[in-house]
Formats: sequence, structure tokens, C-alpha cells
Amino acid sequence: MKTAIISIKPEFVDKIFNREKWWELRKQKINADHFIVYATAPVKMVVGHFFCDEVIKDTPNSLWFWLRGFCIKHRDFDAYFKGKDFGYAHKIVRPQLFPKPLPITHYGLKRPPQSFCYLKEDIER
Repeated sequence: MKTAIISIKPEFVDKIFNREKWWELRKQKINADHFIVYATAPVKMVVGHFFCDEVIKDTPNSLWFWLRGFCIKHRDFDAYFKGKDFGYAHKIVRPQLFPKPLPITHYGLKRPPQSFCYLKEDIER
């Protein structure tokens, strides 16, 4: 199983773990099936994880038209994908909060990833 640590704004982290957000949008594909969630400022902690069993690559217009569960306004979606021919929607499956948030150093990192980074397989989860 390939694991990535992904940085997400707290407002979207809450929506993931409340099961309101079903898709994580990215400008590039993340080749992982397990995602460790780092909540950005002001939280600045690893708070949970989810699995991904499907990635859809399509034009931003098609992603917006066909999929639901982004929890983002259309104008913000357009601004995020401005100038991009393709976007990626990673399906969020089995999101689970950790009983206690963890510092990023628990995963052998000195600082959180700007967007995401892959985790070495020998790191304890």
C-alpha cells in the first residue's frame, strides 16, 4: 500500500471527517491509496487518514459537471484550476480521525508538505 501525507485546510478537513466531502481535488495525481491528513494552520497537526480507491482525471469543466461532494464554491474551483487542461479527483473512502492529533515529526518529517509527499513504508502509522 502506498501512503501519502497530504496538507489540507482545516475547513476541508472538517468536511472530510464529517463525510460531507467525498472527493479531494488536485492539480496532479497522487499515486497513493492511503492518505494521512495534515491539517494546515492554525491546527498544524496530523489529524486522521482516509483511503482512495478511485482517481478521475478529466477537464475541470467535466469534473465540476459530473461529480458532487467537493465542498468548494464554483468560483474557487475555477480559480484553483485556472489555466489547467486537466484536474484530478481522488475519491475519499473510510475517513477516520485519530484519537489524538500527531505532530508531523511522528512521520519522520521536519516540516509539513506544501501539497503532499509520499511516506516511506517503514514509518509506523
